[in-house]
Amino acid sequence: MSIGYNTLLKLRRVEDKANHMGFRFGPSRPRAIPASDAITLYPWLDKLPEYSRDAELFTGNLDEVDTFLIGVQWSNNYLKMLRLVTDEKIERKEQDVRNRLLVQLLKDSA
Repeated sequence: MSIGYNTLLKLRRVEDKANHMGFRFGPSRPRAIPASDAITLYPWLDKLPEYSRDAELFTGNLDEVDTFLIGVQWSNNYLKMLRLVTDEKIERKEQDVRNRLLVQLLKDSA
């Protein structure tokens, strides 16, 4: 299979978008999609603290992953437009979860 330069550019663009939103690319498990071109989105370390690091959030081909990320971005923008969330609120809640997990880890290790 050969791929063109535009496909490479799209892959880089989608991967940058995913990284910016707190996701990372990874291999799909064999049961998910039989195609070898499947991409799975996983949480990127502690950027999405509510998920475990090995949780599969979405699996699909490059176009499906791009569409999924566009939908997630649209949802975030819509909630911000309604003034239900702000970047500061999101960051504060994520930091609260990180702090809670750290306290729990310290309690368990003591």
